[in-house]
Amino acid sequence: MTTTFVLKDLPKLLMAFLPKPLDFMRREFQLTWPAVFVLTAACAAVSGVVSGLISRRFYDVLTGLFLFPLTSIVSSLVFGFFVYYFFSLFRSTFLDFRRLMSVVVVSFVPYFLFHSISAYLPPIDLLGFAFAGVLLIVGLVEQFGLERRVCSRLVAGLGAVFFIAWATSLLLTR
Repeated sequence: MTTTFVLKDLPKLLMAFLPKPLDFMRREFQLTWPAVFVLTAACAAVSGVVSGLISRRFYDVLTGLFLFPLTSIVSSLVFGFFVYYFFSLFRSTFLDFRRLMSVVVVSFVPYFLFHSISAYLPPIDLLGFAFAGVLLIVGLVEQFGLERRVCSRLVAGLGAVFFIAWATSLLLTR
């Protein structure tokens, strides 16, 4: 039975997710569209502001508050569409897009937690993405019954793209 989370349920979702994220990702769940966008934007805003405060630059706080949530929403949509079309085109498997986006967004909560301290220790973003990748693999396998090997390879490929983007960004901003 699929549990649907609406906006008012987001604190309850986080309280169920944070203590045991792997167990949470194994259960069927789905967020409403407003909950998908608010969860992404809220996690990104908190993470971005904390990161900006750690860096002690006002510009970074503003960027974390306004720009990071917007880019996080766009990035999660691009990520979700990529996964959706990958399985549609190459595996002939059609996933429920809203449930897929729910899995993607919830799996990236640890990334936002780790990103909060990335101003102090930039490589922590990679660790956050690794945790998010593991949760995404578990979510795809358990929620949709997809092959673990295919999901692992897909997430590893996306991780390589993330690493290249992260390294490029780090080099350009220093």
